[in-house]
Amino acid sequence: MTTRPIKSLATAFVPMVLIATTASCTPVRDNSPDYTYSTHRSDSVALCKDAVTTKINRDKGHGMNIQFDRPEVFEASRRIDTVEGRGVLRDNRRYTNFEYRCDINVDSNRVVRTDVDYQYDADDNQLVRVCQDQIRDKVHKEVGPGARLNFKPADTEQLSRRQVRISGEYDVSLNNRTGKMSYQCEINKRIDKIASYSNRWLIPLSAPVRANEQDCHDAVLKKARRNGADRVKIESTERERSSRDQVKIYGDAALLDGRQWKSIEYVCRINTRSDRLETVNYKFKSGGSGPVHSMKGNQHIESLCKKALTQIALTSSPTDERRVRFIDFASEP
Repeated sequence: MTTRPIKSLATAFVPMVLIATTASCTPVRDNSPDYTYSTHRSDSVALCKDAVTTKINRDKGHGMNIQFDRPEVFEASRRIDTVEGRGVLRDNRRYTNFEYRCDINVDSNRVVRTDVDYQYDADDNQLVRVCQDQIRDKVHKEVGPGARLNFKPADTEQLSRRQVRISGEYDVSLNNRTGKMSYQCEINKRIDKIASYSNRWLIPLSAPVRANEQDCHDAVLKKARRNGADRVKIESTERERSSRDQVKIYGDAALLDGRQWKSIEYVCRINTRSDRLETVNYKFKSGGSGPVHSMKGNQHIESLCKKALTQIALTSSPTDERRVRFIDFASEP
């Protein structure tokens, strides 16, 4: 009988030991420093990072700065490696934490599952801004690009682990018109996108206040009175568009200066976009824009009376001029 060396018997048991080790169900964590992994686990980490980057770009768009922390690798089964880790997204001045997990088939060297969970633990203010920006765009399309929105403090309601509802009210103003609306958004925090949004009027925009011919006539009268005239009579009115955003209202009128009526030409310009009276001017027909007499009719009569009485007093007592004094009196007709 032939006896085999012991070394051969020891070699014969090696495959059995390897099989027993490989079949172990205990997760193996890679705790080696400086991102050093075994060859196939290093490949798994690289595959996972590529898959996570692709998913983030799909969820949030390209251009994000993605930073990965050191991941952990588990041997979930003979053929599956699981890679788990955390990271940070940076977009302008905003930072967002995220967690990720990948399952990799080590036989085919393919990622079979990728999960990314974005964390917004204390950044509800950012979600409010996302909602309000969407509502602002909607109002500008429906009401007008010049509409101004003044948002009141918003309410945040957690609908689920990943779903948040933002609601509130805001004031709307446009061309001297005011109103109030309520709004609501539902946002998926996981991908930082609005799932739905809506708004409705609580107080509709007030009716527009449009400048017209009467506003022009009132402005002419106000300006003439400021210059000392008593009355203004409008004799004619014309209207024409002077530019795309401006209408000119003009015509003839007469103003009373003391006892004398004087003919004038007036011009008003109205901005049709803001419905506001922008300018009002008038000039005398008899040769320019000379000033209207600064005194009103009754004041003019009172002045003449005082001059006459002063003259009489000085004639009677020329040496006592300083004693000439008048008490104000009502100059009623």
